[in-house]
Amino acid sequence: MSENYEFQLTPEELFWLAKAFQINSLRLPQNPLAKFGAHETKEILNRAQESLNRRSLIQPSDGGAWQVDRLPAAIVRWLGSEVNMLTLEAHTPNGVSRYARVFSEHEVDMFVKLDRDGYHFVFLQDREATSTYLLDWFDASFLHTKIATEKYMILQPVTIMRSAWNDPALATKMLTVTGQKPKDIKSILAWMKTLEWVLTFNRVDLEEEKARIKSQTIFCGNKQKAWSGDLDQSSDDAVMLSPINLESIRSVISNLL
Repeated sequence: MSENYEFQLTPEELFWLAKAFQINSLRLPQNPLAKFGAHETKEILNRAQESLNRRSLIQPSDGGAWQVDRLPAAIVRWLGSEVNMLTLEAHTPNGVSRYARVFSEHEVDMFVKLDRDGYHFVFLQDREATSTYLLDWFDASFLHTKIATEKYMILQPVTIMRSAWNDPALATKMLTVTGQKPKDIKSILAWMKTLEWVLTFNRVDLEEEKARIKSQTIFCGNKQKAWSGDLDQSSDDAVMLSPINLESIRSVISNLL
């Protein structure tokens, strides 16, 4: 594959495909199986079937069955298997939040996001392409990369950062409750106000019966500097957010996948 390839399916189309392959679980935001499963109707399946057929993604075969194109077949099987999965959350000071997932298997990465048009699947050719795509997705392009010197040890950093952007008084209370010294709160809030994005990568354990987050990596920064920290979900410890450069961010992302 010489470049990234994007493909789209509607929730109804994914629902039909999952039913066709007898897949009971899709690792997706707003899971179509949960959305339609409780009130499955023939109308939904017929509408999805007509759409897939119109797009030449399925074709009628002998005996009234349907032959599914290799790409949607591979996608739905991949989503139903226990491959490596990361869930992504990106937040910015203007209140915009974005959510996505990355599935990895045999050095191939598939980025998935949901919007009004349905699910978008982006197949990324290698880990460098993946890290570049993700940096662009959460708008973390560094115009003048510099290495910061300050480190910050903070409990619930993402929650407090989002409060610092919109309600500094609330953020001050949260920092106080979490044990920050009054003399440090002012500098922490001033730093948080300079941040233009915060991103969390949640590593999900799919081997157990119920999927759970087993670790979290946090990135935050602006056009000049960035910080990163890790949190074991079995721990209530504070997160140490340390300076990180663009090259190291790419390396961390590759290791997560």
